[in-house]
Amino acid sequence: MGALATVDDLQTLMGVTFTPEQRGQAEFVLSMVSAWARGYSGQSWPDPASAPEDVHWVVLSAAKRELRNPDRVVSKDKGPFSVTYDKPPDGAFLPAELAILRRFRGGGGLFTVKFGRSDTTVDPYAFGKDGFLIDGAGGDPIPYYRRDEPGWEDSYHF
Repeated sequence: MGALATVDDLQTLMGVTFTPEQRGQAEFVLSMVSAWARGYSGQSWPDPASAPEDVHWVVLSAAKRELRNPDRVVSKDKGPFSVTYDKPPDGAFLPAELAILRRFRGGGGLFTVKFGRSDTTVDPYAFGKDGFLIDGAGGDPIPYYRRDEPGWEDSYHF
């Protein structure tokens, strides 16, 4: 699969013209960042032209950062020589860019579905009013029917 952005677009964004060696590095970085974007979003976009425009810009922005500061240096000092590096990221994307990519993730995952009776709950302390079922394994009675429901007559009452 191809990169989700072109080297020409990256040159325009950065305001530079790449040498042949820099162009090769830019192609590599665009491919790498595109793979990360595809992986995070869960979309394959086999035809790069089919990728949404905001994904195109996310890839360009991340590639620009990677080319400008591949070591992620956040501060430098000259006198007594000091340099500070940013912690390695989970990827090349900023939180706002991750939010854009997250929109393209499919549904799924873990979720819950609430189900059950829609009327009022059975009160286990309303003796004689509620109908109980007996657990066949010898467990405690299970409150199941209210007095006005079908099946109450055939249930146990305590």
